Order: sequence, then structure tokens, then C-alpha cells
Amino acid sequence: MILTQDKAGNQIYIKDKFVYLYLSAKLQTRRLGAINLGNFFVTKRPEHIFRKLNAYGFNYELIKSLKPDAKVVVKQIGEGVIKTTAHDILTRGQILNYLRDGFETQIFMPIDYFKHD
Repeated sequence: MILTQDKAGNQIYIKDKFVYLYLSAKLQTRRLGAINLGNFFVTKRPEHIFRKLNAYGFNYELIKSLKPDAKVVVKQIGEGVIKTTAHDILTRGQILNYLRDGFETQIFMPIDYFKHD
């Protein structure tokens, strides 16, 4: 089931609770995480941190497609679990566009704004 599509033709779809991103310019598919009961769950490794902002990046269209009160739960490898909401990411995050490089628009949420479990 296609959840959303951006202006570059990149598609976000759900298959068996997992969320995938199809990058049309690169002809690649990536698994972004999982959706369960309207909440988004993702695992991040230390190398996923965007150092300039000390933030994690999320697909902007995916976060916009969630209900504002949907939980976004990040399992940090070796660091524990942190949580926020889609609304918090959309209001506190910084949008960066990578369409020219064949990627998608992402929104970066500083780690300090997440709640620790």
C-alpha cells in the first residue's frame, strides 16, 4: 500500500507493517522502519547521527503522513530508546532537501528534544 509520494516521484509504502522508501532517481528501495498502531518505530546506529545538528533524520513525507500525536520511537544501538511525536518533529525539526542528489527531503530532529525511556 502506497502511503505517500513526494514531488520527485519517491514513494513511501507499507508492506507487512514495514515502511519502505523507493528512490525513483536511484531505482533503490530502503526500509525506513515499522508502523504499528499508527506509531513509527526505527532503529538508528551511531553513524546515523547528523553531526552538524546532533540530530536524527527522518523522511519528511513519512512524518507528515503520521497523525500529529503519533509516537516516533527510536531504538539507538548501544544507547537505549528515545521517543517523541510526529508533531514535535515537524515543529522542532530542520528540513533539508537532497532531491538533487537523488535522495528525498528529510527532517532532522536534535537528539536533545527526544524524551529518554
